[in-house]
Amino acid sequence: MLAFTLRRAIQAIGVMIAVGIISFSMFRFAGDPVNQIVGIDTPAAERAEIRKSLGLDDPVPVQFVRYLGNAVQFKFGVSYSSDNRWRTCWRTGCRQLWNSRSAPPYWRWCSAY
Repeated sequence: MLAFTLRRAIQAIGVMIAVGIISFSMFRFAGDPVNQIVGIDTPAAERAEIRKSLGLDDPVPVQFVRYLGNAVQFKFGVSYSSDNRWRTCWRTGCRQLWNSRSAPPYWRWCSAY
């Protein structure tokens, strides 16, 4: 039974590495992310600065190792749609976030009449 479990664990690690390579390839080689961040008329110096700040000027293997390291830590980048609300929810409790997003409670509706 131990041999079976170890064999499956090794296979799972291989699958995770393969999925990491495929997903990295899709994100990395789909296009230049700098072109999507800035406009067409942005100077080359500013593009190079953005590329350096994002780490896109590093070699591809270095970028891949950084990508895997961040994925293991569940760091998938900055979410522009969530504004780190869930991180705030994790720290302060979800009740505050839930109350800010949900409809007012029934007793508030009744007290208005």
